[in-house]
Amino acid sequence: MYRAVDMKRIILEIFRQPWSTYLGILIGKQKEDSRRAALIHGAGGTLALKIGAVILGFAVSISLTRILGSHGYGIFTYTMTWISILALISTVGLHGIIIRYTAIYRKNEKVNLLRGLIRLSTTLILSISLMITLSSYLILLFQRSSISLDLYQGFLILLLMIPIVAMARIQQSFLLGFQHTILAQLPDLLLKSLFFLALLWPAYLILDDKFRPYTALLIQLIATSLALFMSSMWLLRKLHYYIGEETKESYEYQTKTWLFGALSLFFIECMQVINNKADIIMLGLLDSTQSVGIYAAAVQTSGLISIILVSANAALSPVIARLYSSGSFETLQSIITKSARIMLVISLPIAMFLIFLGHWALAIFGNEFVEGATALSILSGAQLINVAMGSVGIILIMTGHEKIAAYTLAGAAVINILLNAVFIPKWGMNGAALASAASLIMWNIVLMFFVKRNLNIDSTALGLLSKKS
Repeated sequence: MYRAVDMKRIILEIFRQPWSTYLGILIGKQKEDSRRAALIHGAGGTLALKIGAVILGFAVSISLTRILGSHGYGIFTYTMTWISILALISTVGLHGIIIRYTAIYRKNEKVNLLRGLIRLSTTLILSISLMITLSSYLILLFQRSSISLDLYQGFLILLLMIPIVAMARIQQSFLLGFQHTILAQLPDLLLKSLFFLALLWPAYLILDDKFRPYTALLIQLIATSLALFMSSMWLLRKLHYYIGEETKESYEYQTKTWLFGALSLFFIECMQVINNKADIIMLGLLDSTQSVGIYAAAVQTSGLISIILVSANAALSPVIARLYSSGSFETLQSIITKSARIMLVISLPIAMFLIFLGHWALAIFGNEFVEGATALSILSGAQLINVAMGSVGIILIMTGHEKIAAYTLAGAAVINILLNAVFIPKWGMNGAALASAASLIMWNIVLMFFVKRNLNIDSTALGLLSKKS
């Protein structure tokens, strides 16, 4: 048990941080060393993007719940969940590899290797995503009689989005590797939702009662395509700046290194998607699309707690890779500890509100969504622990310890599926929340100990406890 004096020391350390300096760097009024400034700009800018994305995300969800109701919103969420899974599979784990090696190759000025990485990853992912799309259409045709008309129509439209989402994810990875953190996330976090809302309400006003879930999914396909186009334009400009003109001898490959590393990350991402999406998929299979709609609103709301964690991870990823590869372990520990404390301080009040007063938040989606208040409390408690443990997954992946993360995720995924299978028939959406919370907490705690043992790094917000004075 932590002593009161330990907690007092931690709180005092948080308030001793040079917050005015951080703010000055963030708004550009104060200069600082490049690594610290880049991290603050990246995390701060990403947090601003995340806040904007949350506002737009809630605007999208509230619009859809008001237009479609819980049943229609459940269909929208269920189909979108499947597409996100298939698109992630299409990237075969190259997302993290691209971020890591783009940062390293840029630092070491290995331009030809960077060109090779761009060519190989783009060709491979586009090919795989197209094959998965065609295979999915064949499966859909064979399963036509076993699914509802709304789901069938939705999948017919949305399967076209698999290669679009896969390519958008890869483009984001390259921009993150170049440390254009804000630019990398702008299309997915803001532009896609803005395009969606700009098309949704005119379509609804025109169609009125003829508006169906598949109409919303068609709008989502168009909005995602527009966001991909914007991302492509930005990436092409950055690539021209960083790698210059190409020649016949301008490509070098480390294919074995990339693909073997990608296989580990692919397994990790598959396990992550099971942990993140198993509740939605199994709730749709074992319960109803209406429950999926209500539960999805609870999941989205609980995600408010981890906004700062996700924001910091995007900025931390290339920084961790560079510091670890250069042996700057003391600096690395300092950055990780301070980031974890800041994340916890910001996330704690949000978590407390959602745990005890979550029904107020869910009421904005509609009265029928208040039913998800208990699930929201369970998910919010797990998310608070997730933030308190720090960036455990990113630390392991960016330091080349993918296998540890993969094995732990595999165990958490198995537990998640088993618990969902047992809990959902008994308790519905609350059972799904319990299963997801248990697997998330287990994953974080186990990885925390692995990070400490293998890297001698304390990832948590309570890092001062390992340095007694």
